[in-house]
Formats: sequence, structure tokens, C-alpha cells
Amino acid sequence: MSVLSYSPTEVSVLVLGFPIEGFSTEQIITVTKDEAPFQYQKAMGGEISRLLRKDSTFTVNIPLAQTSPSNDIFTALHNADVLLGGIGKFNLIVKDNLGTSLFFSANSWIETLPPLVMTNQIETRTWQIKCSLASVTIGGNDKSLINDLLGIGGVVGGVLSGAGVL
Repeated sequence: MSVLSYSPTEVSVLVLGFPIEGFSTEQIITVTKDEAPFQYQKAMGGEISRLLRKDSTFTVNIPLAQTSPSNDIFTALHNADVLLGGIGKFNLIVKDNLGTSLFFSANSWIETLPPLVMTNQIETRTWQIKCSLASVTIGGNDKSLINDLLGIGGVVGGVLSGAGVL
């Protein structure tokens, strides 16, 4: 029987290929699907009809310590997006390096700026990032080759589907 491990220090976040660092000690990352893939409706006779929504949008929250240099990266991306008319979009990867959980978005942007809070302690600045053309694999921590291949295939398939290729 194998022992499987998770470590929050082994979670990588990459923006435009650059590592994000300086996470808050409270919570690292949350990735949430914006809409359920199906909307359903019940008929009077008890039948259920489902409507498939081709929505690949997610919201990613990245809590950083106020001392993190990555706050400057996110601020610059947000400012470029606002000042230059929507060109501050970027790709985003969230990966558990000890496991198979993986999130990828080919089209991400800063949804809202965190509040600027100055107190007598180090505060958390949570960056809310909206993502489209995205896919997620919520995996475990079994690092066998087959799980890696399934994870990569799921992410690539999701992105291609969101882009209208599949």
C-alpha cells in the first residue's frame, strides 16, 4: 500500500509562464466553475430535460500576502487591461506538483482589484481572476503515468472544446 502526500508548498501558479509567489498563510487557491454544465427542467409527467451549456468560465481566487511581489504583477496586468482597452489577458496554470490536480486557462483577466488594507499586521490581498477557455482536472495524489496522461488529456480536451475546436 502506498502513502500519498499533499503539500500546499507544492502548488504552483503560473501567469504568462512566470511563477506567482507569496501566498497568504490562510488559504492558497480556490478554483470555481461559474455555471453548472447542465440546466434541467422537470415536466409535469416526471420527465427531466437537460440543456447543455457550453460555458468554460471559472473564477479563481488567489490570496497573496500584502508583501508578495506578485501583487505587482497582478496590478500591472489589471492596469494594462483597463488603460489599453482589454489587452491585459493572460494564461493561467494552477498545478498540484505532488498530484494530478490541474487547472489551465488560455484567456484570463483580473476581475476585481482587492481592497487596499493597511493595518498593524500583514494582510491578505485576494485577487479574483475570471477565466474562459478553461479546463480543470480535480485529481488525487497518485502520480502514476496513466493519471498524468488522463489529466493532460482532460485539460487539453476542455480547452479545445471551449474554443469550439471539438
